Amino acid sequence: MSLHTTYRPNTLDALVGVPSAGVAIETLIKNRCGSLLLTGPPGTGKTTVARLLAKEVGATVGLHEISGSEHTGVDDARALVDLARTRPIGGGPRVIVVDEAHYLSKNAWSALLKALEEPQRDVYWAIATSEAGKVPKAIASRCQHVKTRLLSPAEMATILGSVCEAEGIKVSQDVGTLLLREAGGSPREALVLLDALVTGGALTDATAAAGIMGQGTCESDPMRDLLAAFARPLSIDGLAKAVLDAGLDPEACRRAVVSMLAGKVARGSAKDEHIAILQSFGTSIEAGAEPSRLVALLASNYERLSRNTG
Repeated sequence: MSLHTTYRPNTLDALVGVPSAGVAIETLIKNRCGSLLLTGPPGTGKTTVARLLAKEVGATVGLHEISGSEHTGVDDARALVDLARTRPIGGGPRVIVVDEAHYLSKNAWSALLKALEEPQRDVYWAIATSEAGKVPKAIASRCQHVKTRLLSPAEMATILGSVCEAEGIKVSQDVGTLLLREAGGSPREALVLLDALVTGGALTDATAAAGIMGQGTCESDPMRDLLAAFARPLSIDGLAKAVLDAGLDPEACRRAVVSMLAGKVARGSAKDEHIAILQSFGTSIEAGAEPSRLVALLASNYERLSRNTG
């Protein structure tokens, strides 16, 4: 079993960085029905919170999960609404989890709305998305909102240290630094990468680790310029050309910037503009996005950020 599956938090107390989850779930339990809206960057615990909801309400056989990226239409949504009207075999509560909900069509959202407007006893919904802005206000207003976040380097180091100790894994300091940077504040990503390093036998070899984690380009001049753009004036046209000409992996770019900004947040030196960019990178740039999309995001925020960077 993979590390990120083995070490997925199985209690609310084990969750890091999501203090509002317990209160929201307690509210639903008290009402014996209701909905959660889970928003935040990928790999920060949204699905974990949904499954903990199922555990807390005792939905041992009544947990049903779908991905909005694969079930986008109104018929899919209606099937979920119909499912909510039935009871699991053997009885008990039902929990319906809609992951990647930002892919749902307008008509699909409309179909789900009625079910949320008239919640049924012992039926719980968990709607998870990394793009909160795509959730209709009518849906959001009927949910308990739980926001997940990217973790600080210190929080990430604590999680990784605990896993390594439990598994008897020894990681050198330089490889650990690379791992934290590449994970970009995502616990899931960190454990996926750690698994890859174990498999590749690169726990103490920083060069091999960088290759396995796809960081071979992160020390290139364009990448250094990319990070430096957030600390000093730099022509956005020149930066865009450097990134595109070098063919840098947009996901590696995103993670490097996220890690740098997350460090500012952890040290207490982040300004509102830094946090806004961090949230934007966490929710707006998907893995495999075109480099031009990354550059467009940089361009749209560059002036404001470079004026206020400390």
